[in-house]
Amino acid sequence: MKIVLNLLFYFFMLNYVFSGELIWKAYGHYNFEKIFAVSKNEQIIFFNNKGITTTSVGTNASSECKGYLIYKNNADQGGFFICEGTDADGEKVFTEFKPSRGEKDSYGLQQFKVIAGTGKWTELVGESCIGAFSQITKMDKDFKNASFIWSGKCEVADKTLDR
Repeated sequence: MKIVLNLLFYFFMLNYVFSGELIWKAYGHYNFEKIFAVSKNEQIIFFNNKGITTTSVGTNASSECKGYLIYKNNADQGGFFICEGTDADGEKVFTEFKPSRGEKDSYGLQQFKVIAGTGKWTELVGESCIGAFSQITKMDKDFKNASFIWSGKCEVADKTLDR
């Protein structure tokens, strides 16, 4: 039994030693495209954003996201959006977000997943990651031009980071 436990311990340690973190940073502006007031207490908000993305391995990209958020009684009920990033080599990465942050004006963690990519990004397809969003400036009176900062992290194999 002791041998089995030691083997499991070493396996998990090796797995940890040979894994790394891919850090993502994004900065940009977002707009509400349409707000449906479904009822007095429920809104569905369609939005888009455009920005730039950097990674801890030196990849820079332009990005665009589109999606929606649902609010009931001023609380986030979830939503869905997709982002497309195009890096300096012309390679693309697509990420899927299913945010849930709680109160309308609070921000927290969100899970995201790499769902498709070309070139170097193909190795990340299927990776589940975590990120956090924060608004820098508020929207203008037309619900446009709010600025944001976002940071994400994916646990990936070191060999993926080395390429």
